[in-house]
Amino acid sequence: MPRTSKAPEERHRELVDCAVRLFTEKGYGATAVSDIVREVGVAQGTFYYHFKSKEAVLEAVVDRTTSGVAEKVQAAVERQDSSPAARLDKVLSLLLAAMLDNRGLIDILHHPGNEVLHEQMRAKLVGGIQPSIEKLVVIGVEAGDFDVPHAQEAAELLLSTVAHLTRLGIAGRGRRRLARLKATVKLAARRMLAAKDR
Repeated sequence: MPRTSKAPEERHRELVDCAVRLFTEKGYGATAVSDIVREVGVAQGTFYYHFKSKEAVLEAVVDRTTSGVAEKVQAAVERQDSSPAARLDKVLSLLLAAMLDNRGLIDILHHPGNEVLHEQMRAKLVGGIQPSIEKLVVIGVEAGDFDVPHAQEAAELLLSTVAHLTRLGIAGRGRRRLARLKATVKLAARRMLAAKDR
């Protein structure tokens, strides 16, 4: 069967999509570059045109994941039709959902030997998300919905709380326990910011 020629951006995206799926289904260690190219239906050289190694495609997966989460958080913060407290709940829901949706990737990053990549993901998430959360805290303080003196430190504490949950692990928890976890994180965030319902 002849291979289909595609634009480089489309082929790059296709390789990353396939890598995400295989890493999640088979595990990062059990997935070979040959598995990815066979699934996509391209030559090995095509993979190496886009990525230097399997580690490089994992970095691309991390980049896309963190960028996607950061964009959703920013959009939630920018909404004008809800209170700062409601936006805070939405942001926390997005972050917790991202943890669940990407638990396979998070597990990979927690494996021994992946410390550097894990730190890169943490730094990208903080760099992409913390400014939005900090902006939300400022908006809430100015609106009288939050009562916290230091927006930057409050944003850091909120993010570090959610990040710590990834280390504790949320995979394998039942639906009821996950619901309680989400409710507890939101309650803790609201209390930390002295949030008022309006």
